[in-house]
Amino acid sequence: MNLEELAYLAEVVASVALVLSLIYVSIQVRQSNISTRLAAVRAVQASIGSLEENFISDPGLADLLHCGMTGAMADLPDRDRIRLSVFYRHSLRTFQSAHYHYRKGALEKSIWEPEARALAGILEADLGMREHFNTEKFVLDPEFVKLCEQLMRGEVTGRLSTHPGYTPKSAD
Repeated sequence: MNLEELAYLAEVVASVALVLSLIYVSIQVRQSNISTRLAAVRAVQASIGSLEENFISDPGLADLLHCGMTGAMADLPDRDRIRLSVFYRHSLRTFQSAHYHYRKGALEKSIWEPEARALAGILEADLGMREHFNTEKFVLDPEFVKLCEQLMRGEVTGRLSTHPGYTPKSAD
């Protein structure tokens, strides 16, 4: 084998090695994306589960929430109003986190949309949550604020996955 043939053989080997390396990297990237999405689902479900566990472990929270839902928060002692406000803040941040994960592609439509419908139901039914949102929306992500405002006005239909411009009812 002469020097020219060896150089050609080296180029072929290098090309094959490059292709194999690219295939390996693409497989690793794909597996990393799947892991990231699974971690996002686990994080969102754990956060929402934490909210639900509050009711299980603290039956008095249901009474506080009832006062909030009916708009009777002013009748509560200060410490209970603070507890309810912190609960609302935690709830909004939990949904905001899910929304952010969805917008960034880490949370799939099939996971996000039921959570968005749950948020819509909460914002519709809970006067205290709406009041809390309107008071503290300046600390939330603007895209999440936009979504919540559309949900409260009833402008968002079942096509919650459209982003960034959510579909108003009048456009359907």
